[in-house]
Amino acid sequence: MEFSEIQLTVEMNSFVDYLSEDDDIIDETEDFKILRQSLGIELDICALHNIYYSNGRVGYNGNIHVYFNSQRKDTFLLLDLGSEADGFDLVHMVIRYQRDKKSIIKPLSRKFYDRTELDIFYLEGMTIERNSRLMTDLSKYPKKKNISSLEYLQDIEFYQEGEKIDFKIDLTEIYSWPFTKEK
Repeated sequence: MEFSEIQLTVEMNSFVDYLSEDDDIIDETEDFKILRQSLGIELDICALHNIYYSNGRVGYNGNIHVYFNSQRKDTFLLLDLGSEADGFDLVHMVIRYQRDKKSIIKPLSRKFYDRTELDIFYLEGMTIERNSRLMTDLSKYPKKKNISSLEYLQDIEFYQEGEKIDFKIDLTEIYSWPFTKEK
């Protein structure tokens, strides 16, 4: 089975719609919901959004979150919640999916990205510097991060079927042939 990746960097607010200007009631955006469901991933993005903004230190101490497909661990959505101190609240997202679903996933991810306010980063494929294989390498965690004058240890967390998995998962085998055989 062959896999592809799409990487994008978006502002955290791209995942939700504010239902009223008078309060902070939010709902998952329809385009992200359809993308997430097409990947077979359960994720309460509204709860994650609220946690992201809850401690007054937006993005600081943000871990890498990997949300697996409900049936498979080789298909996932990765969110790097460790935002820089730039005021944009940017989240890096990697979508890893079965290549035979490209005709579904690619247009959905592009639609989601094109709707965002900031045109930051969108890439179909992988780069040597930043890809899911590097970002899920357990030997790199916890990783020391410096943002402005703050220092913290970023860790990686895994989720499936809407629940946090209590242990770390070594994904090395999903990147070995035949799992990711490229043409």
